[in-house]
Amino acid sequence: MLRVAVAGLVTLALAAPAAAQELPAANVCVGQNVPKPPPTPAEKEQAALQEYARQRAEFGFRHDIPYIQELIKKGVWEYDVGYIPVTPAENRYLKLRDELELGTPAEKYLDKHKDVDGGVSVEDKWPHEPYLLLHLKRDVARHLAAIRRLAKYPHNLRAERVKYSDHELEQIAKQLWKDAKRLDAAGFHLESTGHAADGYLHVELITKRTDYKAYFTKRYGKALKFEVYAIDVYSYVCSASKSYRVAEDGMSVTVAYDSGGQNQFARIEVSEFPDHVEVGVVEKVYNGGNTDDLRFETAVAKLSAPLGDRPVLDAYNKQPLRQIGARPGQPPCPPKPPEPTALQQAMAERAGYGMRADEGYVRYRLNSRSLYTKAEARWRARVEKLKQDYEADEQLSRRFPQTYAGSVIVARYPKTPTIEFRFKDHASLAAARRASKYPKQVRVRNVGFSRAELGKLQQRVEDDLQQTNEFDGFHVAGARVDDESGTLQIELVTTRTDGQAYFAARYGPSTRVEVVGDRLECYLDRGR
Repeated sequence: MLRVAVAGLVTLALAAPAAAQELPAANVCVGQNVPKPPPTPAEKEQAALQEYARQRAEFGFRHDIPYIQELIKKGVWEYDVGYIPVTPAENRYLKLRDELELGTPAEKYLDKHKDVDGGVSVEDKWPHEPYLLLHLKRDVARHLAAIRRLAKYPHNLRAERVKYSDHELEQIAKQLWKDAKRLDAAGFHLESTGHAADGYLHVELITKRTDYKAYFTKRYGKALKFEVYAIDVYSYVCSASKSYRVAEDGMSVTVAYDSGGQNQFARIEVSEFPDHVEVGVVEKVYNGGNTDDLRFETAVAKLSAPLGDRPVLDAYNKQPLRQIGARPGQPPCPPKPPEPTALQQAMAERAGYGMRADEGYVRYRLNSRSLYTKAEARWRARVEKLKQDYEADEQLSRRFPQTYAGSVIVARYPKTPTIEFRFKDHASLAAARRASKYPKQVRVRNVGFSRAELGKLQQRVEDDLQQTNEFDGFHVAGARVDDESGTLQIELVTTRTDGQAYFAARYGPSTRVEVVGDRLECYLDRGR
């Protein structure tokens, strides 16, 4: 039976357990993340089916694979975000499950009875209706009857007796955190506390000691449950690198990598071979919950001989790192083009709207109070309102998931701006107008590809890019769905001139390519 606590257990992102704190003498980076062959389409399909089965099982729904395949053919998906195939009856069940709540009067009652309130959880009972389960310390029948008179869903309410109230568990948790420094000195690093629907205070520890249950029970009572997920507070791990820059003398490379949280640089490992060089960044990593901030870091790897033309590999995954800028002996990269001036930006902005954009006039506007006349400003305000029509886009995406192709603002001053909703087939003007806040400015158009088709194609390209960014002399710098053109835009760094034909043959007619550079190291050096 699935239990989801209202006063839930604190959840943290955990690092891998550590067996030692001392920085190892041997290399930490030893190819532990060498890419595996990509899954076949059949393997992907099987993995998706297994995931659907797992999630359906959590609710008590039938979850054998042949049955799930039949549900997929029928095309009914969970009502909210559509993450599992369901029957209409299961959909109604899940909707009710999401709507279950005690309501304000019942919650106020529990606030007045903190000495008995042990929290509430959502319980599954398919094919019967789900219900809320109250956890009460005493007088269960009396309090259940009182709360039923106040509850929003009185017929979907049950109760059970627990040993401890939430208030009692909160007091124990406060004492634990008050004693955190003393516990740390005793060899117990307190990572988190939280009370869940089972009526106990869950305590997460980092410790080498094996007597934690006896130690805590003696001092804080029997209301605790434990999880020890690491022996040491810190461990040393190999972190993935991204790119490198070669020093002018070729005797070192500066490696770039992403870090975050409480991670600290420990060392960089270098292994030199006649035909390549491997570098690995080692970090000291906190084994508990970490913040999700991201930092861009660099480290210098010194070489015993000039790098020359040897490629640089990441020792973490044995994959080539991207070179930033030219190496010694290579032609220098051209200088970065200067940033556009304020005048140039203003001219481009006005030109984009179809407004007068010659240099003299735009300079005059910049010297006045506004880049736009009052009439132009009113027109732009109408354009901005159309751009904020997000609800229409979401509604049409849900109603026409296989044919909707996104929206585009059509705005050329002084014509009335319009919002154009696009569909692969059978564009519905009536549906688009009903969805939009601005029905008089709505237009529709049939196009060649739906957003769903382009999204699947983008995923296919991104899956290929997980294995390599290089295709027969074409380096793919990025791929994105472009609603304006209704295509998948692929950015290339290459000296070849047949990119459009090559990628159309590989991925189909919905692709469009743009060559953004002819030398990858120089393209990356521009910060693109």
